[in-house]
Amino acid sequence: MTDSLQELENRLESAADMERIELLIELSMRNFKISPAKALSFAEEALVLAVHARSRSLEAKSLIALGKSNLGQLAHIEALKHLHRALSIYEEIDSKPGIAEVLGDIGLVYYSNGDREDALEYLERSRALFKEFGNRIQLANNLNSSGLVLLSLDRNEEALKILEESLAMAVEENDSRTIRSSTNNIGILHYKNDNLEEAIVFFGKAAELSEQQGELRSLAGNYINIGTSNLQIGNYDEAREYLNRGLQIAEQSEAFDFMLQGCHSLCELYEKEGDFEKALDYHRRMGEFEKKLFSLEKSKIIAEIDARYQTEKAEQEGEIHRLKNIELDEKNQLIKAQAESLQQANVKISVHREELILKNIELEKLLKEKDDFLSRMVKHISDGVMIDDQNGRILYANDRFLSIFGLSRDDIENMDPFKCIAPEWRAKVRDYHARRIAGEDVPDRFEFEGMKKGGGRMWLEVGVAVVEQDGIAQGTQSLVRDITSRKILEAQLLQSQKLDAVGRLAGGVAHDFNNLLTVIKAHSEFMITDLPDTHLLKPDAEEISKAADRASTLTRQLLAFSRQQLLQPRVLDISMVVSGLQRMLSRLLSEDIQFVTSFSKESGCVFADESQFEQVIVNLVINARDAMKSGGKLTIEVNNIDIDEHSLIINPDLQTGQYVQISISDTGSGMDADTQARIFEPFYSTKISKEGSGLGLAMVYGIIKQSNGVIEVSSEPGVGTTFSVYLPRVQGEYIPAEVRVAKSTEAGKGERILLVEDDEALRKVIHQYLSRKGYNVISAGSAEEAGDLFKSSSTQFQFLLADIVLPGINGVDLASLLKESGFKGKVLYITGYAKSDILPIEMDVIEINLLEKPFSLTELSLRIRDLLDTE
Repeated sequence: MTDSLQELENRLESAADMERIELLIELSMRNFKISPAKALSFAEEALVLAVHARSRSLEAKSLIALGKSNLGQLAHIEALKHLHRALSIYEEIDSKPGIAEVLGDIGLVYYSNGDREDALEYLERSRALFKEFGNRIQLANNLNSSGLVLLSLDRNEEALKILEESLAMAVEENDSRTIRSSTNNIGILHYKNDNLEEAIVFFGKAAELSEQQGELRSLAGNYINIGTSNLQIGNYDEAREYLNRGLQIAEQSEAFDFMLQGCHSLCELYEKEGDFEKALDYHRRMGEFEKKLFSLEKSKIIAEIDARYQTEKAEQEGEIHRLKNIELDEKNQLIKAQAESLQQANVKISVHREELILKNIELEKLLKEKDDFLSRMVKHISDGVMIDDQNGRILYANDRFLSIFGLSRDDIENMDPFKCIAPEWRAKVRDYHARRIAGEDVPDRFEFEGMKKGGGRMWLEVGVAVVEQDGIAQGTQSLVRDITSRKILEAQLLQSQKLDAVGRLAGGVAHDFNNLLTVIKAHSEFMITDLPDTHLLKPDAEEISKAADRASTLTRQLLAFSRQQLLQPRVLDISMVVSGLQRMLSRLLSEDIQFVTSFSKESGCVFADESQFEQVIVNLVINARDAMKSGGKLTIEVNNIDIDEHSLIINPDLQTGQYVQISISDTGSGMDADTQARIFEPFYSTKISKEGSGLGLAMVYGIIKQSNGVIEVSSEPGVGTTFSVYLPRVQGEYIPAEVRVAKSTEAGKGERILLVEDDEALRKVIHQYLSRKGYNVISAGSAEEAGDLFKSSSTQFQFLLADIVLPGINGVDLASLLKESGFKGKVLYITGYAKSDILPIEMDVIEINLLEKPFSLTELSLRIRDLLDTE
């Protein structure tokens, strides 16, 4: 049960903090119709306490109470000011229920001020939000208010439909107040349509509800409406009964408007019955109520009724004709004097009117010239131009501005331009505008996200300047530019720079790391070869070798990521390569994963390193498998695709041309936008530490980039992920690589080998191993030393084993110099550097006879033997 006003005020005496603020707000809301001044006092105290408590929600509610109190005093401008402040707070804290409530209250202020169309617009906006979050009680109340506005616009059919909907919804929700109000409004509608019997029925139902709810003011209005309806029908006795009851309750509740209405109807009733003395008495009471209600003397109705009564009495006494003649003569003289005065005034007015017309024509001409100049200036500008006033209302916008936001000219009429700003930026931009108008120093150029009419977002850059008149800010003018494409490119550039920085770091450590790994692998091979199977240290040596192999793989992944790995590309048929991997890929997948491949009939060829491309496929398949913990579907598709200029907008990394597209899709857990942005970063992984190094996708990225391709990812959490690889399509025939059967390592035949390696530890271990294999090895630590040994040797060298990067002269130039001096043997280059570090060196020979560090001694022996045995 709702507390009475007195009970609320008693509770207020002992309340503190938040409870006091809420009681003050409720007291203001309950008083604003019956005692606006008292309601205003409660609301002002609530606002001060809410601001002090830093409660934005209670501050907004206090402002609503202030607005309604002002409405009760018919101070419409003040009411709108407070309600718009409340709306700004609710938008700032993103409270849709609060926004909906304030929009409805603003609509009621416009209705009270006679702005019916504006009232309907705000009530419709409020109703849309109530529907969105399903508050049916508020929705029913909103429909009731909208019906009342439509009723005042004589749109009776629409009003009846919407009021009946309000009543039905209020009954479903057991909202007694809205049931009562909707019932009364439907009665008013029937009264306007002369359906007086129906009107009496609905007014009667409303009266029952008002009495049950203790709403004396509403009950007074219901009774007076019943009496007035009976008066129009001619049921004078019933009319008199209900009018007197209504008038009595209205006086008790100080409802002066209903007192005035009741007195007017009783006056009309007694006039129809011919009882002019009672009619005169009620007219006099009407005057008293008008003074109380409007605080002014509005009419002379009582005087007119009294004069009519005296006239009738004079006619009965035989004096009427004499009085009429005297009155007529006096009026004629007064009219004549007034006519002469009016004639003189009309002459002056005519002269002044002509002057005003001439000035107005001149002013309109100047304004048209100004508008034409402004239109010509901004018509072809590539940026949006908008001019607003102090309150942010749009005064002018060019076509480009409308195009950016997807608006029409009709859309911007009375539109709040801050609605075109993304919610999270709205408060900041609104604050900038208010502070700029106030003369504070705020940025005149800034960026934020905007909203298109259809709901899309875009990044905007805005330049703002204040428009002043006589030193007073009248509004602002803004240049608006769509920078969405630039923002996308900046993000892509930042990501590329991050990846390149890590790549340079990886390439920088590759050389020394590879030299160390080669030495470790070599000594572990010595131990494995020399130790018997039963020796306690042999398992340790094997573990050292395996660890070196794993470290070697890590180094290759780093170089692949940094696009500095030395590749040996050739023409590949992607469909055939993937087909050849199918059996191996199937073994990587669990039984609850469906594996599907789809190849276009004439998929083209690409130019890439086959082993590295196979590693790309394997890594992407493993990544997809790990994303489908509970099973799913894995699909690999190979298609030809042509990239045109339109496609470049979607992926600027591509160039126009023909590509082969390889797509690997899964139905796994998917990724959010933040994960997708970092997915190719080295050492970044969403798996637990023991499940991955975080280099798999970084390696994939590096190999694809080094092969002049592009990789992109699209994913949605809970739906799955698709990696799409684009490699340029080339002409040529794919020849499958023959499986090389490694022949047993043969012993050397005493061939003389000139070994050139600047790393002493590596040089020693290679020298030791090749000597064991039966080769005659001569070692040098630099190209200069090697040249001297070659010149001083009386016996020809059959083989040159040289590091590419040496102090002074590099290995390739050394081979050229030795050939000029008579060397006719074979050459094998070794290197531990990244590709970027040896790019200045001629690569044609290197791509054929090159061994990358770290390598095994067995692999070195096989390469040397192959070259020596090849004619």
